Amino acid sequence: RNFGKLYMSQEKYLKALDEFAKDVYVCSLDHGPEHVRTSAAYYYMAKTLFKIGKETEGLGFCTKIIKIWHKTLEEDKKILENLTEAQMCEGEEILTSIFETRKQTYGAESISTSEAAFTLGLMKCEMKRFNEAELLLENVLAMYKGEFGGDDSRTSRVQAAFDL
Repeated sequence: RNFGKLYMSQEKYLKALDEFAKDVYVCSLDHGPEHVRTSAAYYYMAKTLFKIGKETEGLGFCTKIIKIWHKTLEEDKKILENLTEAQMCEGEEILTSIFETRKQTYGAESISTSEAAFTLGLMKCEMKRFNEAELLLENVLAMYKGEFGGDDSRTSRVQAAFDL
């Protein structure tokens, strides 16, 4: 990963992409392709793809990252016990970046942006930043109620997050 970051700083994006692909491979072998520790490798792939003008592919990696973190934060919390504080902070930074990217790409009122906000809100809850989480989750809840209705399972999951 460090060589990929070095190549990114030197604007050698194809070399960076190659190094980040190796990082994804190694992380996938060590932790599995759907693990939060592998998601950081996906994130650097996404950032590199954005730099070379492959937005669709970069956004695809962002979707994968959101799904990995969301599943972990909702269903597989035991995984979080094995993460360091630095890894949790890195995860929060990644989710914040994806949230901002989706907001710029799709708009603040889109479902894609709301999905990212929901996941970031869950992360903020996990990190005991409840005021920040509440602001995110309130917006997601309003969006989901308007889009899917109050009885939809997606809306219910956001409502359940307030009980965390």
